[in-house]
Parts: sequence; structure tokens; C-alpha cells
Amino acid sequence: MKKQIFTLLLSSALLSTQAQVTRKVLMEEYTGTWCPNCPDGHDTIKKLLLDHPGRLVVVGMHNNDAYTIPYETAMETAMQVTGFPRATIDRDSFPTANFFAMSRWFWTDAVADRLNLTSPVEIKLTPSLNGSTRLLTVKVDYTFKAAVNEETRLTCVLLEDSILAAQAGATGTYVHKDVSRALLSADNWGDANNPSSVSANQSFSKTYTYTLPATWNANNMTVVAFINKKIGATPVISQGTEVLNAEEAFIGFPTATSDVIENQFSVGECYPNPSTQLTALDFTLDKDADVKAYVTDMRGAVIKKLSDSKRSAGKHSIYWAGTDQHSNRMNAGMYLIHLSINGNAYTRKVVLE
Repeated sequence: MKKQIFTLLLSSALLSTQAQVTRKVLMEEYTGTWCPNCPDGHDTIKKLLLDHPGRLVVVGMHNNDAYTIPYETAMETAMQVTGFPRATIDRDSFPTANFFAMSRWFWTDAVADRLNLTSPVEIKLTPSLNGSTRLLTVKVDYTFKAAVNEETRLTCVLLEDSILAAQAGATGTYVHKDVSRALLSADNWGDANNPSSVSANQSFSKTYTYTLPATWNANNMTVVAFINKKIGATPVISQGTEVLNAEEAFIGFPTATSDVIENQFSVGECYPNPSTQLTALDFTLDKDADVKAYVTDMRGAVIKKLSDSKRSAGKHSIYWAGTDQHSNRMNAGMYLIHLSINGNAYTRKVVLE
């Protein structure tokens, strides 16, 4: 009887520890600018982001177009992608979908299913960027809050948001979101930065560096890191490649004058974020500029205009009180603040609670 009580207490303590970690679901979407059905898949993702603010991390994996990278090609084969659009949800299998890379009809249920689970690992990302050399440094710290008796790996991917390019199945200029640009990890299946099994409260850290090409808009870039299982020297998805947790962070340029880029302005992050009443977005101008700013929901509908004026050189802030153009309070969820400085576009996500 005492043994049973001890086991129950130990199990309760473990569940309590795991419950402290917020699970974020990783959605790897396989898409392409040539795909006429992909805009419908993108709309599904927008709704999922709106329904689960701050809980869904999306990585756009482009096939056979200008944004295809070797990482996408390798994982497309490994994840058994049979059509487009497709997506893996935490690289887990779902019986009703029959495939690891499932069609858009199954995404909503699969995401909800994964969000109901606790996570054994907590991830913290600290990116920093030198505005002069464009050298990106990403520090990843992660702590296992519960024991994991399998080999796990750390994967780190660099994304660019709000890329304007043509899209089959859509008219006019199309905004491509969360486009994978580079794999920072050395291995497609993630870096072996921890032992084959870990105990509760073990912590690890790894730092990546990458020089951003001049054509990439650093103000629209994020970094994603996730901890995934990896069984065997050559992993087979059916033997276990589940993602245990994921995290993302905006990069952005530093605001120090010496590090301001050639465009002569820099943009910070929204704060506080999540926000309950008022969120702010700071930016710095080295010269006078035309500044426009507005808020949209995840579907692209304009909620409120925040600025449309000439601003002088110096530090500035724009504010959003979580209301629409008629001062009505918006529902809790994820929104986008769009900032245009002399025609250069920047997008920042903000969660309204």
C-alpha cells in the first residue's frame, strides 16, 4: 500500500512539473508558389493562429520554387509528403489522417489534439544581430522539466515573413508568411546537444551564428527552435520523430546608432506582449520619413489605423489599445501590427489577452 501511495505521489509530482511548461505546437507546412490550392491552406493556418494565440509555431517549407532550401527537400522525403498543401503537426501521426504529412482537412483537429498534451521541455531563445556585419547569433537554452528516456535533438530554423511574390490560385501581390530560409542546425534531424536520455531539471545550451544575405529583410525575420525525438542513426518517421516543444522569437535590428542599417532606421518589438490593455512598438529614424502603421487580424482584415504621417529623425513609438477604429474592444487573440517606413514594410505579432 505504501508503495502504491509513493508511486501516485511521484506521478502527481511529475505531471505537476510538466504542466508548468507551455506546449507550443510545431506546424511544418509544405507549400509552393506554384500550388493553386495552397492559398486555401494558408487561410486555414491564419484561422489556427487566431484560434490559438501564441501556441502555434508555423514553418513554411517551400517546394520547387525560389524559396526552396535543401532542408525542405530532405524533410519532404522523410515526412512522406504526397501532395500540396500538406503539413506535419509536431511530426506525429494521427490515425484519421493516415499520413504524417496530412492534408488541410485534418490540421485543425491535429493541432487541438497536440495542444492538450503537456511538454517535458522548456525552450528560451535569445537572438541578437549586428546591424553592420549582419551576423546573427542565436542562443538556445532549454531545460527538461521531466525525464525523457529517449534520444532527443535540437533543431533551429531561420524564417522570413511578409515576402511579396506571385502565388498560383491568388490574384495580385501575395504575402508569403513564415518562409523557411536557412537551417542553422548541422543535421536535418537536429543537433545531438544532449545525452541519449535526460533526467528532470537537466539544462542545455547551444549557440548558432549565421550571416544574413543582404537581400533578406532582417526586420521581418524570426528564428524557430524545437526539441524532437530521433531514434537510430537514420531516423524512420514511423519509429518516432515526435516534437516535444517549439519556440520562436523575432530577430530585428539593434537600436544602437552605430548598428543601424543602410535604410537608416530600426524597428523593435511590441511590448508588453502578450498585452491586456496597451502595447507599444518602438522605432528609430536617422532621417525624416513617412510612417504608416495599422493593425490587422490574422486573416488580413484591417482593424485600426495607427499612423499616417511624416516623422522626424529620432526615437518614436506607436501604440495600440486593443480596440478597432470605433474604439470597440477586440476579442482576445493574435493580431499583426504593420509598420511602413518610406515604403519599407515590417510586421510584428502581438497577442491580446
